[in-house]
Amino acid sequence: VIRGIGSTTTDPGLEQSVALNIDGINAGRGLLGGLALFDTAQIEILKGPQALFFGKNSPAGVISVTSAGPTDQLSGYIRAGYEFEARERYVEAAIGGPVSDTLGVRLAVRGTEMDGWLNNTAPPKANPFQPAYPLPGAWSKRIPDKKNLLGRLTVQWNPTDKLDFTLKAFATRYRDNMSGAEQQAICPGPFPITFGVPDPDGDCKANGLQPISAAPAAIDATFPHAKGRPYTHFNAQLVSLNVNYEMENLTLTSATGYYHIYNDSFAANFEASTIGYIDAYNGERTDYVTQELRLASDFDGALNFSVGGYFEDGQRKAINDAQIAPVGPDPVTGKFQSAERIADVDSTAYSLFGQLRWEIMPDLELAGGARWTEESKKLRTFNSYVHSFLAPVFLPVGTVVQGKNKEDNVSPEVTLTWHPT
Repeated sequence: VIRGIGSTTTDPGLEQSVALNIDGINAGRGLLGGLALFDTAQIEILKGPQALFFGKNSPAGVISVTSAGPTDQLSGYIRAGYEFEARERYVEAAIGGPVSDTLGVRLAVRGTEMDGWLNNTAPPKANPFQPAYPLPGAWSKRIPDKKNLLGRLTVQWNPTDKLDFTLKAFATRYRDNMSGAEQQAICPGPFPITFGVPDPDGDCKANGLQPISAAPAAIDATFPHAKGRPYTHFNAQLVSLNVNYEMENLTLTSATGYYHIYNDSFAANFEASTIGYIDAYNGERTDYVTQELRLASDFDGALNFSVGGYFEDGQRKAINDAQIAPVGPDPVTGKFQSAERIADVDSTAYSLFGQLRWEIMPDLELAGGARWTEESKKLRTFNSYVHSFLAPVFLPVGTVVQGKNKEDNVSPEVTLTWHPT
């Protein structure tokens, strides 16, 4: 089990504790994880903390993914599969090879479609929390219904024996009919209890059933971002440019990256029951630029080194719109949601690192180094809407809360490595 991969939607100023590295580009949002997990050349799972070589410090570890590149000869593949439990279909294909003596390309695509691994049997019924607004029952018989399309283009140019450029562009388009955790309720009693109210139409067994009701249409209609049912819409793009220049006993590497995230999701009934009332919309727009430079030696002697620097600049805008209390419609606006919050985050990070390696024996190496990191974040957040009945609980509309945080850290690392063979 790898913990710390998920990206929180309620606090846009936080990054996950497991770093995700895609073709040398560091990403702090787990939402990008699925972008690279096809047509791969190598996947590394590194236990944390990782102090030196993967962007910013990674206290819980690193997942490093290297995608496949152009081959020396024209080659490709196509594969398809079907998973019976969730009725999932997929097709994946790739083709690549040389265009000239110095230029190679590779194109890879993957498409998946799934009907869902849970059966939703929630019936229409009375609403115990807001009686005037009956619950419509299941919006889909099977959940989560997913569709995902991924693509990657790689261009590799080797103008000389000592210089190479690799450009990779990723893109994904993901849709589903369910937002939030894909969970199956398992409880000790005959049926679940939601906020003290027994739910006889619910299910407590590990049997592939998860009755979940959609939000009442009247409530759904007042959420500005709802589309009449739960959903997730996720689009992302990532571009990386890696340049290697080999000198005598030295290699200079540049890794430039950019990624963009567009994520919209509406969850009706966060409680995952037939009588829940917590509905929420989460939206995120993220743009990050990263740059890393590394210089590594390859001397014939016992001592070698690696030094480098890293820069990251990013912006994130997040919107959270939720009904967390069943107090009925706002008498002023007619809306049901409790509050809507908008947050903007600007982030900048600088880092320098270095390592010295001593080959004590052919099969024994001692390495020591450190990484200095300075990161600053600025947050601006405010409520753009507050339900009239809940005004005493939330900050007034338009009241801006701003914050700044700047911190630095030095992370040392010493390793002794023995290769028995």
